[in-house]
Amino acid sequence: MKSKKIAMLFVILQGIFTLVSLIVAIIYFFNPKVKIFLPFFLGITLLILSFNNYKIYHKKSLTVVYLVFGLLCILFGIVKLG
Repeated sequence: MKSKKIAMLFVILQGIFTLVSLIVAIIYFFNPKVKIFLPFFLGITLLILSFNNYKIYHKKSLTVVYLVFGLLCILFGIVKLG
């Protein structure tokens, strides 16, 4: 029962971060100053997606792809800050 609640929480978090990433991407077209936030939200979205693929959907081949791209997005965001 507890694992189902955690799984549902991460599915909801995936939806929220996907919407936030899309909203930030749309805002980026009108205001380029938000480009600092875009890689972080996209990276967090991909990391949550990789966790969901591994634990809920059991698609282990795509988990590695999402994990690598999520970490690359976050690293790219950190490099852009510096």
